[in-house]
Amino acid sequence: MYEVNMLSMADKDLLSEFLYRSMCRVLNVNVSLWEGTVPQGVSVFVAHPETGTFEYMFTKDTKYPVRRDDIDEVLPLLEAYGNVRAGGLVYYLNSCMVPVVSSTGLIRIEE
Repeated sequence: MYEVNMLSMADKDLLSEFLYRSMCRVLNVNVSLWEGTVPQGVSVFVAHPETGTFEYMFTKDTKYPVRRDDIDEVLPLLEAYGNVRAGGLVYYLNSCMVPVVSSTGLIRIEE
């Protein structure tokens, strides 16, 4: 097992700001006027107001091994806080990233 510094302080600052501005780790870009880049560990959905559904697009995981939350856990949060009527992009921060915001940015990788 070894530790690797995966995220920069800028990455952690972006994650911290996202957590501060989101509701239960969900943020609709049209409602919250998010102008920052997509933070590491965030899954991106498109809200379709005409059908009342959310469509998964991708998860930003270029610097950190993100373990995506189960869609059965994600959908109720998107429906409650994603404001599908506003449409647009909806960001969801996967739960594995929450401890990263308050940690040193080091993760343990077991071989």
